[in-house]
Parts: sequence; C-alpha cells; structure tokens
Amino acid sequence: LPQTRPATVACRVSFLAVNHKVRLMCCRFMFSARGTDVARGLDVVRCIQNAAASTANPYIERDLLKTVPAVRSGSTLSEAFRRTRYLTPMSRNMLETGEVSGQLESQLSKVAEYHFNQGTAAMHRATTVFGTLIVLAVCLLVGGLIISFWTRLYGGMFDELGI
Repeated sequence: LPQTRPATVACRVSFLAVNHKVRLMCCRFMFSARGTDVARGLDVVRCIQNAAASTANPYIERDLLKTVPAVRSGSTLSEAFRRTRYLTPMSRNMLETGEVSGQLESQLSKVAEYHFNQGTAAMHRATTVFGTLIVLAVCLLVGGLIISFWTRLYGGMFDELGI
C-alpha cells in the first residue's frame, strides 16, 4: 500500500469534483454505522472506531480517529468532531442537536439519510456530465476522422485537376 500512495494522492488532486461526492458517501456510511452502534449500546469510543473503519477511506478514517483522545478525555462528541476536516458543518450541527436533545440515534440516522441523498444526487449529476463529455469527445473524434478522410480524397482529386 505505501507504494500506491503517490498515485492515490495524484488521483485525489486530479478529481477534486469527485472528492466531494466521496466525502458525502463516506459521511453517510460513518453516520449510519454510528447510529447502529449507538442503538446497540456500544461504548462511544468503540462506535467512533467502527464508524471510521466503515468509511473505507484512509484519509477520512484517520481524521475521524483523531477524535478518540478528545472523547476519552471527556469532551462531548460535538466538541471532538469540530476538529475534523471531512465532516460537513451540517453534520456537526446535527450531532450537537442530537446530543443536546438526547436523540442522538435519530439524529445520526437523519444525517446518514441526508448524506446518502446528497451523495446519490451528486453522483447522478457527475455521471450525467461525464457521460455527456464522453459522447461529445467520441463525436469530435469520429467527425475529425470523417473530415480527414474526405479532405484527403478530394484534396488529391483537386490537385490532379489543378484546382
């Protein structure tokens, strides 16, 4: 895995538009996993570790695991997650609302559903745009080949005729 890090970083920089969509889907998995773990009554630190592992993204996982020491030292979840880079501000606000209201499980489910809907919509837009760009590129390539063929064909005929 260490030898693939430069390629991973290059891909991450190259596809900044996709990065937002991946972030939304990872947040969805994270909040879904946390909501399930909270419902089962697991320890909060264990919930965070499970949720971080469920994102399947090493950058987001590392970022989420940075909150574990703060939670162990007695910080609230909303305070601990304020330091993360990958969670959206809306996620942090919903987490804080869930803590204050005592409805953490339902708030986490709502955040997971929100991120799922946002990620799905973003992926739909991205595939529509990329699909259109691919069709346009193929049309330009085929059009260029056709123009090149006819130019060569008639270009040689006009040269022979002296036109």
